[in-house]
Amino acid sequence: MTTPDEQPDTYPWRAAPPHLMTRRQLRAAGLAPGGAQPVAVMVRETRRRGRGRRIWAALFDSTQAPPKRVATPAQLTAVEKAVRGRKLRAAQRRGLTEADLTQTGDPGPGWTTDSPPTEKEVPMNNDQNTQDLLRKAAELVVDAQFGSTSMLQRKLRIGYAEASAVMDRLEEQGVVGPNRGSKARDVLITGDRFDQKDAELAAIGADTAALAANGRIDTATAALVAAAINGEDLAGRDFATEYEFGVDAMTVHERANELETELNTARRGQNSTEIATAREALLEHLHLYRSEIANDQHWSLYYSRIDHRDGPEPVGHGQRLARLHVLVAVNRSREDRERRDDRLASAARKGASEEDLEVARSAARTGAEARMAQIPWHNPDACSMLLGEALTWREESPLAAERADQLIASYAASWGVIVDPITGSVRIDPGHDAPARQEYAEAAAVWTREQAAVGALAAAPLTPAGKAAVEEALQRWSGEEVDPQAPRTHIDTQDERRARLGADLDEAKLSESDRAIVDFTVDYLRGDTRDLDLLDTPVSVDPGVEARGRMGALLARYAGKSASAQLVAEDLAVMSPPDQETVRAIGRAIKAGEKPDLDPWPEFVDREQLLEAIQMYATDAEEQRMEADFLVEEDYDHDQIGVSDDIGERILRMALARDNLRGIAVEGKGLAPIERAQLTAVLDDIDIGYISRREQLPEMMWADERTKVDLDYLRSSDQAAQVKRGFAEAVTRQVESSGAQPTEKAASAVRASVRHMGDTLYNVSCGMTEGVDKAREAFIAQRTELGRHLVQAGVGPESMGAIRADIDTTARQAGALGQTAHQRSNQWQARTEQIVTQRNDSLAQQQAAASARGSRGGRASKSTGSDRGKPTSNPAPARNHAVAGRRQLHTPEVGR
Repeated sequence: MTTPDEQPDTYPWRAAPPHLMTRRQLRAAGLAPGGAQPVAVMVRETRRRGRGRRIWAALFDSTQAPPKRVATPAQLTAVEKAVRGRKLRAAQRRGLTEADLTQTGDPGPGWTTDSPPTEKEVPMNNDQNTQDLLRKAAELVVDAQFGSTSMLQRKLRIGYAEASAVMDRLEEQGVVGPNRGSKARDVLITGDRFDQKDAELAAIGADTAALAANGRIDTATAALVAAAINGEDLAGRDFATEYEFGVDAMTVHERANELETELNTARRGQNSTEIATAREALLEHLHLYRSEIANDQHWSLYYSRIDHRDGPEPVGHGQRLARLHVLVAVNRSREDRERRDDRLASAARKGASEEDLEVARSAARTGAEARMAQIPWHNPDACSMLLGEALTWREESPLAAERADQLIASYAASWGVIVDPITGSVRIDPGHDAPARQEYAEAAAVWTREQAAVGALAAAPLTPAGKAAVEEALQRWSGEEVDPQAPRTHIDTQDERRARLGADLDEAKLSESDRAIVDFTVDYLRGDTRDLDLLDTPVSVDPGVEARGRMGALLARYAGKSASAQLVAEDLAVMSPPDQETVRAIGRAIKAGEKPDLDPWPEFVDREQLLEAIQMYATDAEEQRMEADFLVEEDYDHDQIGVSDDIGERILRMALARDNLRGIAVEGKGLAPIERAQLTAVLDDIDIGYISRREQLPEMMWADERTKVDLDYLRSSDQAAQVKRGFAEAVTRQVESSGAQPTEKAASAVRASVRHMGDTLYNVSCGMTEGVDKAREAFIAQRTELGRHLVQAGVGPESMGAIRADIDTTARQAGALGQTAHQRSNQWQARTEQIVTQRNDSLAQQQAAASARGSRGGRASKSTGSDRGKPTSNPAPARNHAVAGRRQLHTPEVGR
């Protein structure tokens, strides 16, 4: 798929061009997809036992496929560890502990050295008994054309380990193909090679009788073999007598129904132990007799759970999340089909005609097909919902079947999540390298951010002399693309490559304004602005344009009397004169008791509300990640995921939020191009798990001046908080080392005094400008009070002197930080005034020029928007340390 919204080409089975290969063909050629999406799909229709089935295979471009990576020893060790963990969890579900599996030593007097080998110690030598067993197994497999280990267990009444060893020997002899996980092996030969079996039937009967006499198989199976040799009809006869349940001549289906009834009874009793025991008994029975029961749709959900239990667990964020999305889609499609059928059945009982029912079904199908017109590849949650709907209508709509096949192919190719649309089973492809795919996705996200910075700087107002040097340095910084063989390198070298870019820019000797634009654009779109002095950054957003997005909410608060006129006037001051008049007109209407439209610019983005939406989306994504991890770490009913919980509702909410946020990134007014790129990158980072928590969102989400001011103040407050925390820790440490043993009352008084002094130091460090004299007086009084409480707590003179020295040192530190913070606050205000003044002067000049042209040509002048024709970035205004006499920004009220 070359672009997210394209649909892959579809070819009939074995009719694709030779350069398009399946994943298995690539592996045989020593190649790998390398994280690429499939470029086409190969599909064929089959019918088996009266049921239609569509088989698909994802196709990759072999000319673009990189060589297959060889697993490192560390990866093999990790896989072995995961397998051991899965086996341990399976044993624990059966009541065994880790000690039971790993304990060595004397097993006790009940054991003898001549006991028969266990299933874990199966001797596959070349004695006559083994050869007879292999011959019988080969005949069973070839006659049934079904290479199933569980079939050998049933037919030959041997354990799983012995049956697995027999199947491996059959593979060595060319009877069956390689292991395919939970699926039956391919049978490589036909019954023609066993035509001589008629001459051996007598020997087989004799061997079967001998096996029954030796206890290797039960007498019921031996009787069935004898009946088959004699040509008797075997229909309806059991292949085994289940003596462990005390049941004679019970069919496999009857026993399965009985075990399901026991499970439902245990669920009604709500005893977790009984439920687990009954569920395990049913699953074991279904697993043992899969070839007899699997075609019954009633048991498909149980087989989905069996396949999950027997297969590998998903690894990493992407694969676990894809498995969660697929499970929810499968389960919700089942529920939707049942609800749809129930509604139609209810309508039929109420007298609806066949025509009415068909019209209702057709209308529902038409609506579903309209929603399936395009696959939203950019929206993982929406893809999950679309897959559920496609599976719901798959049997009745060709479009739904096509969409289901495309999504299933994408999940399999991208994350190795295999879906059987017939049975609804979901399993993990053991051959898929999910960790490598996850690393490539994260590295690609980093590279995409860097390319966004390159694109933004290509359109930035750089000087001609610096533009070529910048382009060359940026090319060396981001590189051509991510190496599929070592994607982690691109992530781990981010800081190193950024430092090298800085050195290249130093050598280019850019102008101060060009360097400010490049540094800010690169670091902002990298999501790392920690080293930027925000006062030196260029102006990317007109403050008046930014205020348009917030003005509707602010006027609503003003109309509800929860915001003062002074507060509205502060935001109004940065707007253009025409915009100010628009807001004042609304303010006058509100004061007159009218009900005007409170949002004059509804199409403009409110950055505060948009940030809250992003934070909520990130929180939902974190919850979803925890749910996907929970399904791996805990035993859970997979057929209830997304049905009996709020996972499905969260997926729906995230799908809608993702589309809304993506629409804002593309079409929302008032956002600068670099802000659109930032929003898009953040959404992608959340989806792939590169941002896994809300706290990992970029420090600076927007590039407007108001956001910069708030972030700068937040940095100052963080430094102030460190001062407060360091002061409290220093005093506490001195008191503890003094050896004093204060009473609880004295200790509480000391803690209260330290807390009050810390609050004062915090306020001063943040740049307190009002009430400084009172704060100084309060600090002196608090210091005296602390000294009195320390004496009452029993602190000696030497420790008192050390504490007093710490207080004085911290006070000087707080004063220096406060002075810096106050100066920066003044500089921000002067900077905003300069931006607004330059903007208004430019507007006035444009209006004067338009009036002059109109008077000369007799044409009406065109209105000029405040953000029309402005460049993407302007150089940062020069710092103005002289704040006295600056123009007053604030007007007394909004409704004057």
